[in-house]
Amino acid sequence: ALSRKEREPPLRVRALVMTIGLDLPRQILNCQTESRKLENIKKEDVGGLLVKPKIPEWKWDNITMDFVTKLPKSSQGYDTIWVIVDRLTKSAIFTPIRETDPMDKLTRIYLKEVVTRHGIPVSVISDRDSRFASNFWRSLQNTL
Repeated sequence: ALSRKEREPPLRVRALVMTIGLDLPRQILNCQTESRKLENIKKEDVGGLLVKPKIPEWKWDNITMDFVTKLPKSSQGYDTIWVIVDRLTKSAIFTPIRETDPMDKLTRIYLKEVVTRHGIPVSVISDRDSRFASNFWRSLQNTL
């Protein structure tokens, strides 16, 4: 039955609830409303680095390229995947390559996988450094 021993009082959580309180949802809503005001948006300086690209008008006019590197080697020796995505339809081309492949091989793959199937894109977005972009376009021009 019931024990007559002294029991430990339960831990109090009430103080934490009172600190956060019922005011929290209103504070969050006020902060969200304040952040959407035009003068606060104008004050936000992104330094010209983040520019939202326009929505493409036709498929494969605007593409993005990226490399998934440092993968385990496949049986054919591939350790990188070259991902090329159409920004409008989100259709993608996944091409296995080696991290050490020369630029002219990447150019041939680009011509075979993108240009021959979909035409020459209007814009290409890549997060690679400018040296890669320069070498890639130089190699493409030499191949053409």
